[in-house]
Amino acid sequence: MSDVDISAIESEPEEEIIIDRLELDKVITRLTNTLEDGIKNGIKRGLLHLPASDRHLLLVASDMVQKSKKFPNYKLTFYHKGMGEGTNTCAVTFTEL
Repeated sequence: MSDVDISAIESEPEEEIIIDRLELDKVITRLTNTLEDGIKNGIKRGLLHLPASDRHLLLVASDMVQKSKKFPNYKLTFYHKGMGEGTNTCAVTFTEL
C-alpha cells in the first residue's frame, strides 16, 4: 500500500462555493425536463452539457435530482469537464438501470 503525501493535499487552496438558489432552480428544471423528455422518447442513455462556469450548479442539481427519487430507473453521473478536447463544459449523463 502506498503512502499519501498529506502535506500536498492540505496545501491546496480551498475554493469558496456560493450557490444562487434561483440559478440552481433553473438548472434543476432544465435537468428534470431533459430527463422527462428522454423518458418520453424512449432514450436509455443521454447527456446534458452546460458551460463549465455552471459546474457547481450542475453538480448540486444532479445530486438533488438523483436523491429526489423522481427518476428511480435512471442513474445520474456528473462530469466536471465535458468530453472532447478544448471543451469548456461540464456534463451529466443519465443511464437507464
